[in-house]
Amino acid sequence: MKPITSVISLMIATLLLSGCNDSDSKMVTACETALKERLLAPSLYKRIEIDETKMPADHESYEARLVKRSQRDPGFTDERIKDRLSRFDKGLSNPVLLAVFIRYDSPNIYGTPIRYHAACGYLDDPEDHSEPTAYNVEVNGKTDNEWSDSKAARY
Repeated sequence: MKPITSVISLMIATLLLSGCNDSDSKMVTACETALKERLLAPSLYKRIEIDETKMPADHESYEARLVKRSQRDPGFTDERIKDRLSRFDKGLSNPVLLAVFIRYDSPNIYGTPIRYHAACGYLDDPEDHSEPTAYNVEVNGKTDNEWSDSKAARY
């Protein structure tokens, strides 16, 4: 019985130290995970405040997100964009824009804690059958791959 107690205690401690809590939505968890991966010292990240919103996508914002996706994914063609927009205009698809705004403290390169802000976005599109993850949410306008590419381009 003692090993089970030790394992449970370790799991609880890990959850407490991770910075996320059980009541966080998948969007908040994905955003915070992606954000921490981009920090100099992720272990020193301290959440101050989170604001989460959901709003129905309008035609213009939906089209902009689809066009941006086509720039990332060569298999996502103009025809697919037109088809999705047509379904949207007919009321057959109801995408939702998810947004999370995080205020947090994290040390700069000199170790001084600084207050930062991050904005995360995700298009919850019923046509995609996907959920927000650390790899597909945008943090300050960039997905994980885009951030990695921009970081590699600097060196």
